[in-house]
Amino acid sequence: MTDVPVNNQSSTTSESSYNEAESNSTMALTGLDNASFQLMVEKLNGRNFKEWAQSIKLVIDGKGKLGYLTGETHKPTDSALLQKWKSENSMVTAWLVNFMHPSIGKTYLFLPTVKDVWDDAKEMYSNSKNSSQIFEIKSRLCRQNKEKEMLPTNTQK
Repeated sequence: MTDVPVNNQSSTTSESSYNEAESNSTMALTGLDNASFQLMVEKLNGRNFKEWAQSIKLVIDGKGKLGYLTGETHKPTDSALLQKWKSENSMVTAWLVNFMHPSIGKTYLFLPTVKDVWDDAKEMYSNSKNSSQIFEIKSRLCRQNKEKEMLPTNTQK
């Protein structure tokens, strides 16, 4: 198992860490601020975006970094604040990538912001457009089946 620090106070010690689960398809967030709970997050595998996204939001919001995901935390123009923003942006990007299947995560390593990673993953894996199209197709099929049932059947004796 590998420990990845999730706080930005120190690079050598960490109160909380992400522990890779034995199945290699889930990640566990343990020891958040010395709390005694464990949140299992299944890695994004291309078919579980909705559940993955909700879990990720909980984890990142719990660390006070949700603004990076939503775009509310903007890149500062002040050079004194820029380094802190870059470090935190990199940290949250690493969290996202670590919670993705390796074949998916590696495609997001070169995007400049967490928001870019989040938006791209959402567009690629959310299936929100597909869901509405599927609903429309099923509705049409249902209407057509009902219309067929109403047609008189041609029975010959």
